Amino acid sequence: MVIKKFVNDLFKSNTYLIEYYLNKFLVIDPCDNNIFYKYLLDNSIELKYVFLTHEHIDHISGTNYLKKNNPKVKIVCSEYCSKAILDSKKNMSAFYNQNYVSVPANYIVNDFHKLRLLNNLELKLFPFGGHSLGGMFINIANLVFIGDQFIYNTKTVTKLPGGNIFELQRSYEFLKYQFNDETILYPGHGNKFLNKDLKIW
Repeated sequence: MVIKKFVNDLFKSNTYLIEYYLNKFLVIDPCDNNIFYKYLLDNSIELKYVFLTHEHIDHISGTNYLKKNNPKVKIVCSEYCSKAILDSKKNMSAFYNQNYVSVPANYIVNDFHKLRLLNNLELKLFPFGGHSLGGMFINIANLVFIGDQFIYNTKTVTKLPGGNIFELQRSYEFLKYQFNDETILYPGHGNKFLNKDLKIW
């Protein structure tokens, strides 16, 4: 499995491109980024899935571009996220004068869900509130993509609409007890870190 990270200049948010098998790709949290788009074009990459860890503009602003250039790609997110990406106020883009409205999601996750990528590779989806109402953890092998729920050595923002400190605590306990200390966590901003270093502030 090969993971490439692309960082958006404006928001400093992470987009992850994952080659989970030879010439089979998925994206997590596509934020508008010309370097990312050029990489896809230069390498003739066709995407199978786009996963959203939550609904905020700094993690979704590339959905329209990817869908236009990969019409068969499937966008996957939580139920609330699927609604919020269609609303510029709920996805926070209106507050940045962008008024971004995404193409609709193709698959909506209401509860714990498994998606088989290959015969021997399964992806697991866990919807969680905390940072936002539409959050979702994405687990592949010993990796978990956690969006903005937790960022290394940084207090989680819960003051935005839909933020909930009690849901954040619940998700923290879930990560600690569901995954071992060596599980690698990939946040929406900053660098990856180990589950043993996860803290709630």
